[in-house]
Amino acid sequence: RMVSEEIERLGSMCDALLTYARAEATADEVADVDAAEVAGARVAIWSQAAEAAGVRLIRTGERRAPVRAAPQALDQALDALLSNAVKFVGRGNQVVVTVDTPSRQWVDIHVIDNGPGIPGADLDQAAQPFWRSANHQNVDGAGLGITIAEALVTASGGRLDLMPARPQGLHARVRLPAGPTR
Repeated sequence: RMVSEEIERLGSMCDALLTYARAEATADEVADVDAAEVAGARVAIWSQAAEAAGVRLIRTGERRAPVRAAPQALDQALDALLSNAVKFVGRGNQVVVTVDTPSRQWVDIHVIDNGPGIPGADLDQAAQPFWRSANHQNVDGAGLGITIAEALVTASGGRLDLMPARPQGLHARVRLPAGPTR
């Protein structure tokens, strides 16, 4: 059983490393994507895992928000952010995914939780490969989720910002270039 679990863990780490390596290769392959549709689909996919973890997952904001992004980049970035949120936010807390259009040039996708968050001093390190907070050294995973999300968003001409949520928690903002016909 232990060998099987270790093989599965190593397989997951290899998959994460391959996704990270491919992220830079997607920079030339941007297409029009509806961020609102992707966010709704990812929330629907993650709702069962969130419920099992005792986490409330909510989708708010725009119902249509075209962006320019590498194929599957937003899907995979949101999967990484939602996976971390569901894993670390804690039973009884919530994660809110909001799609916002702050300007004609940008669309923001916010993943905001009210869990323990990441200490301010660690926020700049969180996107480094294999980084783990001191409190989560023994939690399953490769420590590549945020790294992969940032690489995918950057390859799409956007940026990923990690900030403290108020009054507590983590606020991850994915900012992507707005697509046509907004």
